[in-house]
Amino acid sequence: MNKTIVIIVLLVGLLFSLPVAVFAAGPGLGQKIVAYQETLVPEGQIVKNVLLVGKDGIIAGQVNDEVIVIKGSLTLKSSAKVADRVFVIGGDIKQEPGAQVGKGVFNISTSNATVNSFMLGLVTFAGIELIKLVLSGSLILAALIVILVAPAAAENSAAKLKGAMFKSAILGILGLICFGLLIAVLTKLLWGIPLAVSILLLLIVLIIIGCTGMSLVFGELFKKGLDSSLQSPLIITAIGSLLLVALLNLPIVGPIWAVIVIIFALGATIQILFKKKAAD
Repeated sequence: MNKTIVIIVLLVGLLFSLPVAVFAAGPGLGQKIVAYQETLVPEGQIVKNVLLVGKDGIIAGQVNDEVIVIKGSLTLKSSAKVADRVFVIGGDIKQEPGAQVGKGVFNISTSNATVNSFMLGLVTFAGIELIKLVLSGSLILAALIVILVAPAAAENSAAKLKGAMFKSAILGILGLICFGLLIAVLTKLLWGIPLAVSILLLLIVLIIIGCTGMSLVFGELFKKGLDSSLQSPLIITAIGSLLLVALLNLPIVGPIWAVIVIIFALGATIQILFKKKAAD
């Protein structure tokens, strides 16, 4: 079976680049049929397997292994017996009542609609993965910039996350609601769009500062787990941000974790702002 799958994958890859395939035909008792012309396996004839490329085939006899048809159609007569699987790629298959197939029939269409759907899905998947990669790299880079430019803000954010997690969560949720409502209202007004963009950028900066603090917390936990003597905040932040990004890219769990990170990061930064305002 593995050998068959490999053959099919290779043939599909060459499907549109081989207008005509040339093989030697060799039908007979227990033999293989590999042909480039229309082929008939008559009733009563027994062959090992059948491979047709670019032409149609009719099977009324017995095939002890697989039947593979590339860029052609296949007809299985009522007397046909195929012990293994039937693969039809880029063509149609007609199975008359009474035709026996041991392990299933697989028909892979290569019509324009199918190819377009496949390409659209492939491009969408690649685009999503590219966006995730860019966002992950940007988050790591932003955390490193914050720890270099504003280490006090990152360390204060980490302290709030460790000492007041519940308060950070509450403030983060309230902050997201307030920022979201404010931005939504401003975008309805023509003069408010630039202000809404400015507030959105401020929100992103606050979240990045909080994420840097969270990266510090993760990095310190990693350091303690390894019983390491690392002291550089930059390296600790880099390790923590890598762990943070790794969790964000997990399937299913990643989006949920992203919401949690945003809430706690924003809540921790809001606490810093309130503390600074109270001190002033």
